[in-house]
Amino acid sequence: MEHLPSTSSRACVRFIVGRRWKHTYDKAGFSNFLNRHGLLDNNSGDLNINSGRMGLLEARTFLYSWMYVGTVHEILGDVLDDFVIDLSNGDTVVTTAYLNAHLKTWARKIASLPPSTALSELEGAESCLNQVFALLLKHHKSNYVSSNWALTADMTLSVGLLAEALDEERRSLSALYGPSTSGHRDRRLWEIALPETLDLGMLLDGWCPNHIKMCRTAFGLSATFYASLLSRPHQRVHNLCSEDECRAYEMPSRTYTTKHIQDSCICHHVEAPYNRLESMLRAGRIPLVCLDWTSESSSPSIKLFEWKPGRNFIAISHVWSHGLGNAETNSLPVCQLLKIESLVAKTSKSRVRQFFWIDTLSVAREPQALRRLAIEDIRRVYELADKVLVLDEELLASQISGSTHEETLMRINLSGWMRRLWTLHEQVRSNEIHFQFADGTYAANRFLEHFDNEARACQGHENLAFRNVVAARAIGIFRHVSCLKLEVDGPTRMARLWNLLRWRHLSWASDETVCMANMLGVSPETVKGLLAIPTGLRMPRFLDLFTVYPSALLFLQVPRLKRDGWRHLQEQASLGAWDTSVGIKTRHGLIVSCAHILLHSTDCSLFKNGRQFYLHPLVEQRT
Repeated sequence: MEHLPSTSSRACVRFIVGRRWKHTYDKAGFSNFLNRHGLLDNNSGDLNINSGRMGLLEARTFLYSWMYVGTVHEILGDVLDDFVIDLSNGDTVVTTAYLNAHLKTWARKIASLPPSTALSELEGAESCLNQVFALLLKHHKSNYVSSNWALTADMTLSVGLLAEALDEERRSLSALYGPSTSGHRDRRLWEIALPETLDLGMLLDGWCPNHIKMCRTAFGLSATFYASLLSRPHQRVHNLCSEDECRAYEMPSRTYTTKHIQDSCICHHVEAPYNRLESMLRAGRIPLVCLDWTSESSSPSIKLFEWKPGRNFIAISHVWSHGLGNAETNSLPVCQLLKIESLVAKTSKSRVRQFFWIDTLSVAREPQALRRLAIEDIRRVYELADKVLVLDEELLASQISGSTHEETLMRINLSGWMRRLWTLHEQVRSNEIHFQFADGTYAANRFLEHFDNEARACQGHENLAFRNVVAARAIGIFRHVSCLKLEVDGPTRMARLWNLLRWRHLSWASDETVCMANMLGVSPETVKGLLAIPTGLRMPRFLDLFTVYPSALLFLQVPRLKRDGWRHLQEQASLGAWDTSVGIKTRHGLIVSCAHILLHSTDCSLFKNGRQFYLHPLVEQRT
């Protein structure tokens, strides 16, 4: 759909809806359109497509006319000629080429109205969109697509993209009148299934099913569709993965192999001087790496220098499964060292000696006691680094020249680096983070500055509020990280962190509590204590530090800690929930306050012979 940002690889598409297709929307009222034309069962409220009253094609026309054409008419007015076009070959297509222009016109109209009138119009738009989303949630869920669903995959996709763009603009406009007017925070829209052509197309393009689910859940339909248009240069094999788990980056230490720049390269490894590394770690120093060319050898040696004030350095952030780690020694191939030195020099923009820190060389492998000393201090490394440079295999194979900010942002969101827990820790503790691409770096703060400036420019123009739906959804994780860094309230900070843990993975589960403790600013002494106890006891000991937890944890269908007083909590914190409300831990368990509880829908009809049945929830008290 053409309202989405452009990509450097594929063009957005128009959807063909038929040959000489004519809509049947009668403009006589949105809410009762389906009832008027017999498409809704008065008793059950279900779609009545297979009743025999009309054929499938006719029912499809009426349903699509209501969901697409009717939504455009009711919210944007008589502008249908800009959305439904008859081509010279007889095909009828729907297009959103003019959607953003009409959204801005709508925004100017809303801004010119008295507040009460503006709110009334926005509430009307919300009512229309709620009905569209409700029908999608009922009949086109991720685990169930109704036999009564008459729309084709392309029709379903076009409806979802249109509704999401309209809803994003509605929320943006409503926010001008205060946060309480922006409508429902959560309609559980992630439960809407991706149209099968989009889902299958992404799988055929090599996408991981877990990654597809992450995109749908975290970013929404528009950003997922936009992501599907991007050519991805470096994909792993995901034939063993499922929606719930990606196994492509599993990394058994006994078979781990450090990679060279080229598969055919056979250059030798250069090892960091162990005695120097050991003495620095035992003294509580941060060992910085510098390549030394003073010897007669044609390849460099590694020298370690202690960090001290004024000695700027670049901290390298990478994903171990991408091949820059070493499970046996503190060494890297010469080719990798030369590349890192070159990238560090370009990032630091300094002509003096280049210092960098990378865990492969600066964190001792053995003995475990020495390794723990390095991990205890790892938070300070990223806090003191002048910059953090991200090296991700997919980003290193992608270019930023000719790409929009949205494309660059989405590529970073899709990278393996964004799926790891340690890299989240590094992002949270860093002052300035840069992502390395094939043709340059991109600073993370540029995203926030660009989209914030864009929003301010819109608001400064006739009080216009307009948000690009892809940018608004895709920037969410970076905004959460930014808020976590600035948050001073302990309970809210805890909830924000738990939200950010969603879709993050670890190669070693024992590191989870250390990462979380560092991100929450727990004292170094406490982190040291966590590292000193057995892995299986770390999570309860860590959780015992706090009295508040995100309320949503109580309602997740996930494995729980098998310990009295803790059964309300998850075994792994990386199964997050997007919520910032908190509950209080007491000796009786977790106490939460909820305005309401949204029950999962059922496939069974709650109507029979004209009688309505009610669900009575059975509440289990967990201690």
